[in-house]
Amino acid sequence: MRRALLQAAILVLVSTAIGLGINAVRRDTDKSGTSRRLPLIRPPRPPVAENDKVPLAEAKTLWDSGAVFFLDARALADYAAGHIALAQSLPAEQFDQYFPSVATVLSPDSEIVVYCDGNQCDLSDQLMTMLREHGYTHVRVLVNGWTTWHKAGFPTEKGAES
Repeated sequence: MRRALLQAAILVLVSTAIGLGINAVRRDTDKSGTSRRLPLIRPPRPPVAENDKVPLAEAKTLWDSGAVFFLDARALADYAAGHIALAQSLPAEQFDQYFPSVATVLSPDSEIVVYCDGNQCDLSDQLMTMLREHGYTHVRVLVNGWTTWHKAGFPTEKGAES
C-alpha cells in the first residue's frame, strides 16, 4: 500500500512538473497577440463599472417598452428552469455556438440587457464583453438578474425557446 501511494505521489509530481514546464515555454498567442499560457493564479475579476449596470427598476421599464433585448447568459438548463419572460438564451460559455442564431435578431445599435444569477456570477460580464467585441455597444448588465427579477415578481417563463 505504501509503495502504491509513493508511486502515485511521484506520478503526480512528475506530471505537474511536466505541465508547468510546457506552460512556461509555450509561445502560442491568440488573434490579439495575447499569450495563451495558462495563468497559475486567476487574476481577480474587475468589477462591472457602474455605467455598465442597469438597476432593476430601469430594467423593468426597458422590458415594458419592448425595445430592449434581454439575453440570459446562464447554461441552457438554467434558462429552461426559469428565465425573464421574452429573454433569449445566449450561454456565455457556449457563445460561439449560439451567437449566430441570436445575431439574426440584433443590430449593432440594439439595446441589450444581459443577466445571469447570483452576485458572484460573472457570466453576464463575460457575455457583455463578447458582445461588445462583436460591435454591440449598448450592452448593460442586470446584476444578479434572475434572482432579483424573480423575487420582484416580474414576468418569468420556463422551458426552452420555441
